[in-house]
Amino acid sequence: LAARLRTFPNGATSMRELALDDAPGAIGCTQITEIMYTPGIELVGPLPDAFELATVYTAALGAHPAQPALAQALIDLLAGEATRTLRAEGGFEFD
Repeated sequence: LAARLRTFPNGATSMRELALDDAPGAIGCTQITEIMYTPGIELVGPLPDAFELATVYTAALGAHPAQPALAQALIDLLAGEATRTLRAEGGFEFD
């Protein structure tokens, strides 16, 4: 089996290479968001909780932002209700 394994520097590269691979039965493993955003790749299912890899994203304004309105607009765009459906379709989870 070891001879058939390939590693890549990150999940996005791994999924791109998997999409280009024409080997029958090829499989890959990375975060769901990287799978969902890669054309030609199909999510089979999540790993069991004991093996999952989750990244928590946090956004906040600094104490003295140079452009507070623009900073808040960016946070609203990335984490607001207007983009929630898009994030959910891409595999992001919410607490």
